[in-house]
Amino acid sequence: MINLLSRVILGACIVISAQYGIKVMSYVYLVINILSYLTIYISYSFFRNTLDNQPSKDDFEYRFGNFFSYFIGISVFNLASFMLVGLNGILVGKYAFNEFAYYSLGMSLVTAAVGCINAAMSPIIQPLVKLSNRSDSSKNLNILIYNLTFIVMWLSIISIIIAFYIGPYILSLWVGDSISIHVENIFISLMAVNLVRLVGAPLGLLYIAQAKQNKIMHYPLIESVISVVLTIFLISSYGMYAVPIGLAISASLILFIYSFKLLNILDEHSYFIRYKFIFLIYPLSTFIFIIGLVEAKKESIDILIYMLNFVSVLALIIGGYLVLRKAKNIKKILEV
Repeated sequence: MINLLSRVILGACIVISAQYGIKVMSYVYLVINILSYLTIYISYSFFRNTLDNQPSKDDFEYRFGNFFSYFIGISVFNLASFMLVGLNGILVGKYAFNEFAYYSLGMSLVTAAVGCINAAMSPIIQPLVKLSNRSDSSKNLNILIYNLTFIVMWLSIISIIIAFYIGPYILSLWVGDSISIHVENIFISLMAVNLVRLVGAPLGLLYIAQAKQNKIMHYPLIESVISVVLTIFLISSYGMYAVPIGLAISASLILFIYSFKLLNILDEHSYFIRYKFIFLIYPLSTFIFIIGLVEAKKESIDILIYMLNFVSVLALIIGGYLVLRKAKNIKKILEV
């Protein structure tokens, strides 16, 4: 409720302060965020003290240290996100300025789409915390995380396919044909790489739910640094497309690392092979499929276009069915 209320207040204050310039807007953003975090902590302290009946000073300091450590870990994730989205955008603006407007249009749509999926996954932290603290729920927890990973993978595939076929029409209606023709390929490329990155999110949520996010916070940071460095090296040759190329390489590398490191939190090894298949095969096959679609459309290769269209329709049908099936499994687990 505090998060929801603070976002509403933040949105209203940003609109009101817009007339005074972007600097004032950024100060408003900072102040309201700090106040919301302080309110969350005060509320947390009040309810914990009431439940535990031990409002001692030492206990307060100990819990505040844990609380502060938690936010430091989350801040590193946010820093990594800024480097992937904000810093890459700055590089395009500096070294490929003529393409910056096209990149910004594509990235704004991608941020909205990815943000929706992230927002949809956030509430799952609560049941993860609940299951993590129950000694008899290890099996259900493993099934839940795997099903979530599977759903994210197929939702990403479905979203990428829809973006490829529907995206150009939406862009055309939004900015016109003359501009959309320059935006659609960068939009599809950015959409693909950013959605593929999300496949590791459910396991990351489990680390957060168990307050172990500080053990893995360096991985997103490594990914963002690799992406930025590759963008710097490639941008002179590939322009704004250096960003999705760098993201694709860094995402593939970090998912490769995830397939060995992130699985350690799971008590059961029965899903290890499936996770490795998802983390290793899914990114590469998706990138190859998207490149094939774009090139076939660009070169007007009819036979290849028909084949890829058929595969796309098949993927939508199979993916939709599997997502619904896994969603029912998750519902059963959460009802236990």
